[in-house]
Amino acid sequence: MCSNEKFFLVDNLCTGFDLYNLARTSPIRRYPVPTSRHFVKAGVFAENSSLAVCGSDHGKVYIFKVGSSETTQVLQHGNGMQS
Repeated sequence: MCSNEKFFLVDNLCTGFDLYNLARTSPIRRYPVPTSRHFVKAGVFAENSSLAVCGSDHGKVYIFKVGSSETTQVLQHGNGMQS
């Protein structure tokens, strides 16, 4: 849940993360994160809830502007080796 408690991120297990407004039942934005295995990944808000930081199953962290579905940065986590 974001710091102003209006939005929350949900890992949809197939295409990435969805952004929900607490007042709506359908996502208001989708953040595409490539996936090869289906398990729950972490997603958090950063920078006063202006960024969505989304984990993956392949050693990368995707950062999105909350106001768009545009990827602003992709960070490599660990050694990047898949198992």
